[in-house]
Amino acid sequence: MPDSFWLTDLNSFLLPVIKIFFIILSFLYLIFSIIVVHQVVTISKSVKDKFNQYLTIFSLIHLIFAVVLILALFRL
Repeated sequence: MPDSFWLTDLNSFLLPVIKIFFIILSFLYLIFSIIVVHQVVTISKSVKDKFNQYLTIFSLIHLIFAVVLILALFRL
């Protein structure tokens, strides 16, 4: 019987710690996504190519997924 109480205490301690860890990492990933968008836009201005528009759209979709990831973590 005491083992089940120990596991409950461990879960009640570890789950918030893990959630905070994932939230911090997702914010770092969001910063990375913002840097990627900035770099793609900067390079697209200096290098003219027919794929610049597609790369910019893809980087913006990447940023949107990073924001969705953070919103999903706050829903947990």
